[in-house]
Amino acid sequence: MKILHLLIFVSSLFWAKPLPDDKKLLMIVVEKEHCSWCHKLEQEVFSSPQTLAKLKEKFYVVRIIEDSGNLPLFVHTQYYPSTFVYSQDGTDLIDSLTGYRTKEKFLKFFNTSYDMDNAF
Repeated sequence: MKILHLLIFVSSLFWAKPLPDDKKLLMIVVEKEHCSWCHKLEQEVFSSPQTLAKLKEKFYVVRIIEDSGNLPLFVHTQYYPSTFVYSQDGTDLIDSLTGYRTKEKFLKFFNTSYDMDNAF
């Protein structure tokens, strides 16, 4: 039984890391709990499975409520919602979008062809 637990633990560590050929970038969306524009972005963009699927083709999408205290130290914003695109390790800011956008404008903005090879 201990071997099974060890195997599960080791395999979860292996699969938690991005694969070497994986060129996805990190998308961090910072929201506030009582922000009406953040709720609107949630309803129009992030509640749609098709929209999420499109975003997840190019990005690891992480949504953070700023009030939760879980905001990474490298993310700084005064306006909500704010969306940032970083390299996988979070060291390089590649792009950002402040404020609410409709689903079409949000997807169009992040449909940019980022230079994935130089983004790491």
